[in-house]
Amino acid sequence: MSNKFDALKSSDDSGEEESNAKDNQKSEFDSLPPLEVPPGDHRLQYKYAMWFSRRSPGKLASTQSYAQNLKLIGHFMTVEQFWTLYSHLVRPSELPSFSDFHLFKVGIKPIWEDEANHRGGKWIVRLRKGLASRCWENLVLAMLGEQFMVGEEICGAVVSIRMQEDLISVWNKSSSDQVTTLRIRDTLRRVLNLPPSTTMEYKTHNENRKLKSSDDSGEEESNAKDNQKSEFDSLPPLEVPPGDHRLQYKYAMWFSRRSPGKLASTQSYAQNLKLIGHFMTVEQFWTLYSHLVRPSELPSFSDFHLFKVGIKPIWEDEANHRGGKWIVRLRKGLASRCWENLVLAMLGEQFMVGEEICGAVVSIRMQEDLISVWNKSSSDQVTTLRIRDTLRRVLNLPPSTTMEYKTHNENRK
Repeated sequence: MSNKFDALKSSDDSGEEESNAKDNQKSEFDSLPPLEVPPGDHRLQYKYAMWFSRRSPGKLASTQSYAQNLKLIGHFMTVEQFWTLYSHLVRPSELPSFSDFHLFKVGIKPIWEDEANHRGGKWIVRLRKGLASRCWENLVLAMLGEQFMVGEEICGAVVSIRMQEDLISVWNKSSSDQVTTLRIRDTLRRVLNLPPSTTMEYKTHNENRKLKSSDDSGEEESNAKDNQKSEFDSLPPLEVPPGDHRLQYKYAMWFSRRSPGKLASTQSYAQNLKLIGHFMTVEQFWTLYSHLVRPSELPSFSDFHLFKVGIKPIWEDEANHRGGKWIVRLRKGLASRCWENLVLAMLGEQFMVGEEICGAVVSIRMQEDLISVWNKSSSDQVTTLRIRDTLRRVLNLPPSTTMEYKTHNENRK
């Protein structure tokens, strides 16, 4: 795709004569190259197509005009093909109001009338403004990674950008299958890290047909509900799926970024922290980690933080405030390998210091990068030196490498 903003063109603005929706879909797919799996690519379980639609504000879409507004962006059947397409798309939060992205399996069009959809329904989650991009990405990765574990039941998903709030929905085939429908709800809640109090609404497509529109916004938008104060500050309970390998501790991965040249206050630093996900098994870790950008590819002044669940990566946390951190300065280009070695050593309990390790951070900067390991007790010299020696071994550092230890008390000053 030559221009990522091409995806924003809608039939409302095109001035083209409307044509039959079915012929439109056929010709759109015919214009795309056939899907193949290049050598070395990682094949997905299903083929997927990404669609875009937009309607004029204040204009409710009829079934016919809704179908005609759908624009096929692209299709894919491997992980690599997905990222090639996805990386060129505008993020949902940057779209104009009344725009939608639709990710559906190839062969299923994102309209109720499609044979795969018409006996089904959808789970709807209403989001406050600003959350759509992150939630959409989490949902898409969960779908492609088959985290819903309901066989062929999932048809697709939609993110809808509206004036006062945004919506995410997951479409399934059989609204009458309550067990499967509830499993989709629970997985969606976990994937989006929704607080237990969040209201999730299920609508059958038969209900929506009475509104004469396939559009999620056929109803009047409501103000964000009081119980949808989604700060995403509470995590659903973690579980160990059968056959998974449990880690000794639960971990959470965080991300932060500050503006260049701007020193973060304690308050703004905490506000910049974004929770990416959490895990308690080896398999859950790799599912999360494999979807993250490598540290060396991050922009400057970005950080990944891996901390035990229950410990926030700030000095003021009860587990941290009497502790400190070992800091290693790395020349550019080494951060990704060193970070992965450190993370695997932490999860594999190679430091052998009991509960002393709180977490680790990789920090991408302009001239160099930094890795640090945080521990609970700066006054325990024996344990602190053992952490230093293990860190040196794990990162394969030359004996001449300078390693600096700072107490969090020093940093507060």
